[in-house]
Amino acid sequence: MKNNLLFLTIITILMLNGCTNKFEARPTTVDRLNSDVKEQVKYVKYVGDAIVNRYDYSENRGITITEHFSDSHYGGEIALVSGDFLDMYTEDVTEERYYCGMYYKSITSSQPNNRLCLLEKDKEITEFYLMMGAGYRHGPYSLSSKLHYVRDGKVNKNKKYRKIELLYDGMHNGMMLFTYREFMDNSRKPSFYSKVRYKKRGGTTTFSYKSAKVKVFRANSNKIEYVVLSPLRFSY
Repeated sequence: MKNNLLFLTIITILMLNGCTNKFEARPTTVDRLNSDVKEQVKYVKYVGDAIVNRYDYSENRGITITEHFSDSHYGGEIALVSGDFLDMYTEDVTEERYYCGMYYKSITSSQPNNRLCLLEKDKEITEFYLMMGAGYRHGPYSLSSKLHYVRDGKVNKNKKYRKIELLYDGMHNGMMLFTYREFMDNSRKPSFYSKVRYKKRGGTTTFSYKSAKVKVFRANSNKIEYVVLSPLRFSY
């Protein structure tokens, strides 16, 4: 309780002696569509494998720290180690860039317990803000030295991850067996699935399911050899 009170006192002093304002920057997120299977490429897949799929996810841009960086300030310190990732935020009006993460450690804590945002100016990082909650920030504060050891990066946050796929289930009585599955909202359980079967004819067999079109050369109870002529696509 005393430690929490001390930290709140430090924050209050900072607010009275510095600048606190609204943090208006937005995360730099890009939506991506991808598939593990290319069109017009011959594949051999086994029972349980997806013969065609499509997934949609969001990708956060940012920077990755490549060397330890520590900087003491007021009631705590910045604690960055190699491999730490900070999300990039961009301010709409000024187009200033910020790199944010839970990397500020107060004197009352043995682990980072407060969010900070590094400010990039003229492609250099020499200042930072402490985030105050409810969308407010305090600062800027100057770093004792420039932060050099960073590289551009990205992290898949999967904020809107979804996936569709067609799995090979083998053969039975001359029929090729498949399972179609849909996954939504990061769930590990399918939100929808359906069993599908097609007769394997002599020579090659071509079949269509939803937007996908597949040409099968060989198939048995263990594996399938095929090419994708048209991919699976989201219909919503």
